[in-house]
Amino acid sequence: MSAIINILFSFVSSLTGMMLLWAINGCFQSMLWGPIVRMLSSSFPEEWRTRISVGISTSMVGGYLLGWGLSGQILTTASWHWVFRLPGMLVLGYAIIWMLATKKLPLAAENSGNGDGSLSAENRDLKEYNLKQKDEISFWQFIKEKKLWIIALVCACQGIIKDSIGVWGPMYLMETHDIDLSSTTVYILLIPVMNFGGIVLSGWLNKKFNYQHNTAIMAIFGISIITFLGLFIFGKLSVVMGAILLGCCSALMYGANTLLLGVIPMGFAKYNKTSSVAGFFDFSSYMGAGISGYLTGNISELWGWNGAIIMWLIIALSAVGLLYKARINNKDI
Repeated sequence: MSAIINILFSFVSSLTGMMLLWAINGCFQSMLWGPIVRMLSSSFPEEWRTRISVGISTSMVGGYLLGWGLSGQILTTASWHWVFRLPGMLVLGYAIIWMLATKKLPLAAENSGNGDGSLSAENRDLKEYNLKQKDEISFWQFIKEKKLWIIALVCACQGIIKDSIGVWGPMYLMETHDIDLSSTTVYILLIPVMNFGGIVLSGWLNKKFNYQHNTAIMAIFGISIITFLGLFIFGKLSVVMGAILLGCCSALMYGANTLLLGVIPMGFAKYNKTSSVAGFFDFSSYMGAGISGYLTGNISELWGWNGAIIMWLIIALSAVGLLYKARINNKDI
């Protein structure tokens, strides 16, 4: 459906039509992450959780490189319509491959045993918990019980920063260093490459903190605060410096994204809530992303790009505070 909408989008010329189609496209794309995380948690043992989340998250880097690089090339040789038609055709082809190649997977609880087909003592207790709670507790009650709304707010903070950089990064470089769009593309492609490093860093940090996910994410946001200060002070010295520091900020948010939207939801496989939790966090992240466009655009207009950087820094500080609160309230995170 997303592929078909992208192709249809290229034939629409009215703003209303574009807004409607893109909203529907966003709706279908938002359905992807929850089932993907659910599938991964069912297909791999628990001790692989971080490695699998890091591995799958690197696909976003490839997507951005293709998205920005391919779109830039298409625009230099053809009309904007093909920026939507060509990716739409590619994704539609892959959708057919996906339908033919995938198979039904067992429930996460069925895959979480001792390796000999029997359930561990912990999972027997959790299975009993699931049976008791199945008809007694709604998902929203589960969110409240596990204090997941706190992590959802952190996801929103991460979404605001990550997508602000993704959307406004090229404009930041163009305006602060007085370069054209063609020159900006060369520098902006550094960011997806650095995002790969941020994703790998998140896995390394999580391991170093003995898989205390909350602590690892706090560390990532803490480092991002220092990086935002660096961008504020040194970002305007040169376009290369600006692109590198902007890339570091983006990379750290991609690292946080990997743990927040991948690793943490997999921890709720024992409750058979992986897809729901992943979807809830993904929704929260995209709510932040939706806010980011308007918020960053207006603040940069009123107070310049330094104002936008200060806003990102304050949001990162807020995320650290929320994570500290979540650490106290939830042993599952």
